[in-house]
Amino acid sequence: MAEENLLCFTINNLSTFVALDANPLSKPACYLGAQHNRFNLLQRPRNVVVCSVKPSVASPSSLSVVGSPNSGPNRIESLTQVSGVLGCKWGDEGKGKLVDILAQHFDVVACCQGGANAGHTIYNAEGKKFALHLVPSGILNDDTLCVIGNGVVVHLLGLFKEIDGLESNGVSCKGRILVSDHAHLLFDFHQEVDGLEEAELAKSFIGTTKRGIGPCYSSKVIRNGIRVGDLRHMDILPQKLDILLSDAASRFKDFKYDPQMLREEVEKYKRFAERLKPFIADTVLVVNEAISEKKKILVKGGQSFSWWDLY
Repeated sequence: MAEENLLCFTINNLSTFVALDANPLSKPACYLGAQHNRFNLLQRPRNVVVCSVKPSVASPSSLSVVGSPNSGPNRIESLTQVSGVLGCKWGDEGKGKLVDILAQHFDVVACCQGGANAGHTIYNAEGKKFALHLVPSGILNDDTLCVIGNGVVVHLLGLFKEIDGLESNGVSCKGRILVSDHAHLLFDFHQEVDGLEEAELAKSFIGTTKRGIGPCYSSKVIRNGIRVGDLRHMDILPQKLDILLSDAASRFKDFKYDPQMLREEVEKYKRFAERLKPFIADTVLVVNEAISEKKKILVKGGQSFSWWDLY
């Protein structure tokens, strides 16, 4: 894991990224040196803070900022109202750990895209380990509101397991986690399709985690996906699910679909809808209100998204 390949920047000044290409290795302006594997500090935009988490430091919450004479909390607190954390490589840079450290300086931590992929492991003050995939890692900071934004694909069973694990260990989630009503739902069959797609590619397989994230985004892009807000309209859910399942069955001969499968999925999501109801919100409105109230917001992307995903 390359924890030094992280950026924390001010979203208010995204114009400073004009010199940065979406591919972090394609231009000298954001060249990752072979020896230090970090940005060329002399050419980086002035509003970008290259952060390095140092596990060897005595305090697990300490943060040093590479290339800045004002390292430490004062430098962190100088970040503007809306800031973001992203990876400069292709995942596993320690974004979740950095967000956990920074959360105490922000009122809202918002995940803008990604899904229940490899996730992130964080520890509380007592050394208790938490493995999170969908819940933003700011959840361990009691004063932080955690937002799962409309760009995230949400596997509800996985989300509920994370919430149960947090609450069983004394971490309150009630009123502290909001899920966008526009976020797309990731179903179990998306995971099956993920495996079938990988098998179809044979030696050219992508190497996904087979958690269904790619197929769910495919449903989103071709506009037949199902959103969290659709759970408020259970009368139309069977029809929408039937379209998705029938499409998968026509695409893959090994995907078995019958009316019983549809009935079981609908019944399961009726139960899920009832439990999820307190968490559903118009998160665009929530975040805009937080900005109006001068609250500080930290945005985190998943799966090493490109610069332009923030627009």
